[in-house]
Amino acid sequence: MKQLSRKHHYIPEFYLNNFTNEDGKFYIYLPKENRFKKNGELFTPQTHFFELDGNNLIGADYVDDHLEKSYSDWDNKAAILFDKIKTSKEERFGLSEKDMPILQFFIAHLYWRSPMANEFAKDLLKREGLNATGMIVRNSITGEIIQNHKFENYISSNESSYKFVKHWLPYRLITNLLKNDTPLEIITFNNGIKPNLIGDNPIIFRNQSNVNVYEDDFILPITSNKFLIRMKREGRPEKSVIMMIDALLIQQAQQFVATTNVEYISILKNCHEFQTADLREKLFSQFLICE
Repeated sequence: MKQLSRKHHYIPEFYLNNFTNEDGKFYIYLPKENRFKKNGELFTPQTHFFELDGNNLIGADYVDDHLEKSYSDWDNKAAILFDKIKTSKEERFGLSEKDMPILQFFIAHLYWRSPMANEFAKDLLKREGLNATGMIVRNSITGEIIQNHKFENYISSNESSYKFVKHWLPYRLITNLLKNDTPLEIITFNNGIKPNLIGDNPIIFRNQSNVNVYEDDFILPITSNKFLIRMKREGRPEKSVIMMIDALLIQQAQQFVATTNVEYISILKNCHEFQTADLREKLFSQFLICE
């Protein structure tokens, strides 16, 4: 009998592995409860940042995991590029122009596969029906699109069909990427002994509401000292911005923040500058300071 996967990481393990300690572990901070899980026990990336059946399509008499396989395919492609960025000493980290669309697409999937996108996808499915999933029903003879087909009604009424919508959105919105002439860029900082930190909402967008994932400026940590960014900048910011990034990752986290030092979060939260509501604006303004 086919063994279906059930633990589906919305933050891929290959990505989380870049933020562990030397033993491949980190502490889990629960931001809504302002405490560390299990009094500061260490965990592996396998144990967090996932949903049970998060990508499984569930019907009355079946469970289908082909969406998870599709996500895994894209994760495997992105993992190769992230490994290059992490280890390469070459100019542009050994990446080619052909690699850039894969990174762009990975960012889109990372954004939409998050549990935070669930309600949006459910509402879109309710409003648009089968169109929201990227599927249509055609007459096999005439090619005519059939409206209100029983299959469409089934999809619209199935509680797990919103997962189709989440998977389809990066494809549906790809034309926005074609409009964007701002390139991706990787910035490296010498961060000294700063602890690793990553949250369950790791993409920092300049525009937090009504995000356009293919056009908006963003910052994504790749490792503790390497960042993937998309913005038209005028200078290189001071390395202090990496602590501002970490503070924002804590602010926008929903369930989990992973770190290699239990004291680091308190240090960030006790720093007055990092508690301000305009921290996001201050962070992005640092990239616009002329050298």
